[in-house]
Amino acid sequence: MWATFNATVDVGLEYIRERFKEPLVTTDLQQVTSLCNLLEYFIDEERGFKGKPEEKKQLINSFFAFSYAWGLGGSLEQIDKEKFDTMVIREQFKIPQGATTYDYWFDGKKDKVFKTW
Repeated sequence: MWATFNATVDVGLEYIRERFKEPLVTTDLQQVTSLCNLLEYFIDEERGFKGKPEEKKQLINSFFAFSYAWGLGGSLEQIDKEKFDTMVIREQFKIPQGATTYDYWFDGKKDKVFKTW
């Protein structure tokens, strides 16, 4: 998880600061804190985080992708969310095709897949 964090967070923050607009400006610390808070919420047995080590690794990757999208990109204007999705998120994470990352939630309890809202 730390390797993913280190490989993706600075890239996402750089794109946001240099290319996109936020209606309410945030700091890097606020966005990283949001990502971590979301991730901490999901990594809980009551929310489906259980299984063998390989299964947990897959869950962490999916939970991280969702947390990354919303924690870093949630403050962007809609048009910039779409660009962030195309330019950053889909380059780094496996998200279903057909809609933006923001059109999905991750069902960690039952089916363990991304589903549309």
